[in-house]
Amino acid sequence: MTELDDALRRRPLGRAVCVTLLFSSRTERFWDGFGPLKVGENIFRGASLLTNWSGLAAAASGQSNRLRLSLSGVDDDLSGSAWESFDAGEILSTEVHVDFVHFGEDGAPLGELYRMLTGEIVKFSDDESEPDGTTGEVVHTLTVEVCDVFGIRSSAPQGWLSQQWLDQVAPGATGLTLVPTLFDTTIDFPDYR
Repeated sequence: MTELDDALRRRPLGRAVCVTLLFSSRTERFWDGFGPLKVGENIFRGASLLTNWSGLAAAASGQSNRLRLSLSGVDDDLSGSAWESFDAGEILSTEVHVDFVHFGEDGAPLGELYRMLTGEIVKFSDDESEPDGTTGEVVHTLTVEVCDVFGIRSSAPQGWLSQQWLDQVAPGATGLTLVPTLFDTTIDFPDYR
């Protein structure tokens, strides 16, 4: 019996969400709490993670929603660094791991990380708030949308549907070959002739 099994038998445990962003030049780790959190050999930085957890639920059909992760209270320096990374092509398609960890009665992490989602970033945004009345600083909220493997496979790149994309997803399908012939054409729908 592990320490986690023993603790779970005694009482319900607290848990925290940990997010790992695997950028090409570095790895960033955050957890939904305050201060540093060491789990195994990994150290996660405390952050205010605002999440849309309904994005984690996959439907029985194999489709899922996008998970939205937001980091609030970001200053101009970190926001500028995020935009530099975005311009360098480091944010979109970055692999993301969303895990949780249990805490013991003493508040220390028990066991290892338990994976809830592996996906990739498909959208990035930065919302600015009004300057803070005390410091006069603009505060940012950085948001990324993460798709899991089902969402990635079901969406066309950059939202553009083309026959070339359809050939990759469903070889032999000809559903989009008609589209170019429809330019400058009026179609009466439904056609009862």
